[in-house]
Parts: sequence; C-alpha cells; structure tokens
Amino acid sequence: MANKLTVLGQSNICRLRLRFKSLVKLLSLVGFCAGVGTIPIYLILVLVIPRFIENAQPIPPSDLPLFILFILIAAPVLGLLNFALYAIFAFPLYRLLTNRTYTGDFELLKNNDT
Repeated sequence: MANKLTVLGQSNICRLRLRFKSLVKLLSLVGFCAGVGTIPIYLILVLVIPRFIENAQPIPPSDLPLFILFILIAAPVLGLLNFALYAIFAFPLYRLLTNRTYTGDFELLKNNDT
C-alpha cells in the first residue's frame, strides 16, 4: 500500500501535526482571507437590500463613506478573530483526532516497476 502511494504521487508522503500556536495562526490567516472575500457580500447587503425591503431606511449619503470604511476594516478583522476563536475551541478535538503518533525508523520505498 505504501509503495503504491509513493509510486502514484512520485513524492514522499508525510503527516503534519500542528501545535496550538500554529493551528491558531493558520486558521487566523484563513479567517482573514474569508473576511476579505465577504466584503462584497456585506456591501451588497448594506447598500442594495434596504432598497427592496418595505419601510427600510437606506443609509444616508453623508454616512455612506463611513459605513464602507467600517466594512472594509471590520470584515477581515472579525473574520480573523472568529477563526482564531474556532481554533482555540477546536484544538482539544484536533489533538484527540490526531493523537496517533508513530515512532521508529522510517524508510523511503523505491519504485520497483522497471
């Protein structure tokens, strides 16, 4: 089985297990990117949707630049904080699921198809 995996991938197969700080950093980066990706959705919700809802008050034009600036700053920051919080709460489950560790000597298998 390991030989077939090595042959199929033509590269070494390794397993990665993140520590707490690394997991929080990785998920914070993912959250920041998700926050940046949701900026257009927030802008559509704030600017366009109130025009189609009955009795909804659209944002006054004088406050519009402030709302847009708030969305541009808050969306990535809140995404970062949200995913960092997910990482903090999910780390015990992550440790439980990745608890299997292997010790010993490892040998790279060679392709014997020739």
